[in-house]
Amino acid sequence: MRILPVQYQYANTQQYCYKSTTTPNQILSTKKQIYSQNISFGGLFDIFKKKEKVFYNEKEAARVLEDCDISKYWQQRVLLCLAQKGYFDDGQYYKSIVDTFPKLKQDGFELDKIFQDNCSRSFTPESFEEYTKKLYMVKDLGYPYKFMDCVIKSNLPVKDLKNLIDVRNEGYKQRELLDYASYSFSDDEIDELFFENPNRTVNTMKILGKKDFIHTFAQKYDNVENNIDCIGGINTKHPLYESLLELTNPTESAKYLKNQAKIKELKSKFNEVEDKNELIQKINELTDKNKNLVSQSIKDPVDKVKLAHIFAALKYDKSPKLRYILKNCNLKTRDGQNKFNKLINNPIRQDENGRICYQLNFKNSKYLLNLYMADSDFMANYKVLLSNINKYAQNRTIAQMFDSMPMNENTKSQFKKLGLNYNVWAHFNPNSKIQKEVILKNENLAQSVIDNIEQDLTSDYFNDSIPAQMTVLKNIMVENGFELRKQNVANYDEVGEFDGTKNVVKLFKNGEHIKFEDLSLLIKIISEVMNTEKSWTAKDSESVEIAKNTLRNHLASRKTEMRSIAKDIDDKPMQMTVRKVDMNNVEYALFLGNHASCCTAVGSGVNQWTAPIYVSSKMISAIEVLDGDVPIGNTMCFIAKIDGKPALVLDNIELKARYQYNDEIRDSIIDYAQKLAKELGQPNMAIYAGANRHKVNFENFPLDVETFKIVGSSGNAQMYFDFDTDAYDINGKDVFEAELYKIR
Repeated sequence: MRILPVQYQYANTQQYCYKSTTTPNQILSTKKQIYSQNISFGGLFDIFKKKEKVFYNEKEAARVLEDCDISKYWQQRVLLCLAQKGYFDDGQYYKSIVDTFPKLKQDGFELDKIFQDNCSRSFTPESFEEYTKKLYMVKDLGYPYKFMDCVIKSNLPVKDLKNLIDVRNEGYKQRELLDYASYSFSDDEIDELFFENPNRTVNTMKILGKKDFIHTFAQKYDNVENNIDCIGGINTKHPLYESLLELTNPTESAKYLKNQAKIKELKSKFNEVEDKNELIQKINELTDKNKNLVSQSIKDPVDKVKLAHIFAALKYDKSPKLRYILKNCNLKTRDGQNKFNKLINNPIRQDENGRICYQLNFKNSKYLLNLYMADSDFMANYKVLLSNINKYAQNRTIAQMFDSMPMNENTKSQFKKLGLNYNVWAHFNPNSKIQKEVILKNENLAQSVIDNIEQDLTSDYFNDSIPAQMTVLKNIMVENGFELRKQNVANYDEVGEFDGTKNVVKLFKNGEHIKFEDLSLLIKIISEVMNTEKSWTAKDSESVEIAKNTLRNHLASRKTEMRSIAKDIDDKPMQMTVRKVDMNNVEYALFLGNHASCCTAVGSGVNQWTAPIYVSSKMISAIEVLDGDVPIGNTMCFIAKIDGKPALVLDNIELKARYQYNDEIRDSIIDYAQKLAKELGQPNMAIYAGANRHKVNFENFPLDVETFKIVGSSGNAQMYFDFDTDAYDINGKDVFEAELYKIR
């Protein structure tokens, strides 16, 4: 953390109590106990029964509960419970509902789930009866019990519900398309893919067409999931939605359907009119219009997906560029595809003033789409970067332009005073690298995912930022057999000698160390808690929301890691290269987070906003790892002044799942860091690593609190640092204090 005067704000602690101490509401637990102990529906009833066994009528019980400081949701759950247990000697409101329970239970419905689904909103016996009719309808269509409520809430017409079941069934039949080489998705996982958000799935199917949506299964589960999330989120009331349909699925467009309705109407009059030729002419004209719509549409499913993603990325853009892209979309020929890529390349490289930055070209970048999916904070910093390039790099290279910026002149001056070669640090040397062959061991890969989840669940950041939410999560994990336990393990010093023991927290399943095959269930449980528990779904302060969303992003990364490992479980060699990143290659360096699947990934990372700052501020650099010529991980790095001397700090080593916790990769990164120190002019310079989120094992390296200054300047811009999981503007003067691993 930065050692500066900081004012902290603490949220007021709310004491939960009841308005009256004489009414029967004393028999209920406090609201605080309900949430902290995760008391279930049945648990509420047990509390009621233990305290006082009396019979109430419905109205009196409802009045008592209204005096309690608990939500309508909990009030209705208690009333239903009392009615079910026969506590009411009169009243028909809740009793008439519970009278339907025996048949529902006999037919396989989970009553507690129905309580939960209905108590989340106000309901009447009439609305409950309507709800049960819909339950039987979706059951007859073949929907699994788990997803019946969200399907009912979707209010989709029966036609769409039938199509949705058809697509799920195709998912079962063509499972091998969704599967990875050594990982087959279960029926539950395929159900979750299509039914978790039925409206989005149906909208994706409508935009792409049912047949072409099924065709995308070949892109594998993760990409189908991303398509549903992104394309399915397009608003059907968007003013250009119909224009999109005319290109991707014209037979579902309003224009096509209107023509078809007119054709049907005209045909119905065929026997009523004398001049049939005129009628036939009108029918043919309308038929030709529809044929023309179909002929001008996109046929390639991949191109449909591409256009739909661009539409989704630009859906809130008020400029005319989306309309222009749709109007000029021609993907039938190679020339048309090149023109389209150029077309979508230009809007994404416009600076703050709308000028195109011609020095950059993302036309052939695999991450072009990510730029369209980037959040507003990234775009703000990105457009400043483009403006600076447009303004200052007209008659010189981008590297020269960066060097001339005042903040980088400041960094260069500070480097010189410390005897460090700024040019080595700020510029790329293709000959500065380490290369070797490394064997990737499968057992290490599986353990890496377990280690990552353990780190997520024990992280001080999450447990301090969202303690109530983490408590609820861990309690529900325990109910399902998953537990975090302290364990005493051997500790070894930096040279590998025994150095006593230490306590670590490890994951257990039913009393045994968790196995890789248990992770799918654990992640499913965590996802359900995050999506359904009130403490997780309720809106909170900005800092709490950031912490919750960060953990959600981490969970998504764990899913990706699991599937990545499952694709290829055999040991395999890699031709590894470790080198310093060319940070002046903007089209490349912007996407370092994407290379390593970390929080700065453009288009998905919670800290993606910092990527343009990393590129433009030369006080920061990066070391990367490549498998062949494919980037698979990196670490941002900076120079710090520790004990009056310069030191190289590796902020956080991020690696893709298959490459994590490999000691050979770790040692090669350290070897290159030593090589870089020598090239900078300080061969004996100390090397440290931050304490957070490394995807290599630093357990046997000493970890101590260090006081230091970061060398260089970021101007007025803040940048993200993993050593403190926070953002700072750097001026070369502020003092920081943080735990760092001593590498040498």
